[in-house]
Amino acid sequence: MKELNDLKMKNFIKNDFACILFYVEWSQNCINFIKILEDLCIKFSNIKFGKINLEECIVSPTECKVASAPTLVLFKNGKRIEIIDRFMDKDKVIEKLNKLRGTSENSR
Repeated sequence: MKELNDLKMKNFIKNDFACILFYVEWSQNCINFIKILEDLCIKFSNIKFGKINLEECIVSPTECKVASAPTLVLFKNGKRIEIIDRFMDKDKVIEKLNKLRGTSENSR
């Protein structure tokens, strides 16, 4: 999973599917979410995964309407298609990523 900043995010989400986690380092829910997404990076190789530290970046969270951490934002071709503003277990994340890809296949 790639660490992003305000400048890198726009190019990162421009094409294809992208999944961005907005996080803070001190939150256990954020740490757990990062571990889940790092595991899913391999299983969902057609989705780009990134993370943005809310304490270091201001523009991207504001543009994406992120108000809390953790928040997961799903993009398709640069357009935000879903915001998940709470921690989710791995199965729920898989369900959301399958929806993003437009498939119902189980990728466990």
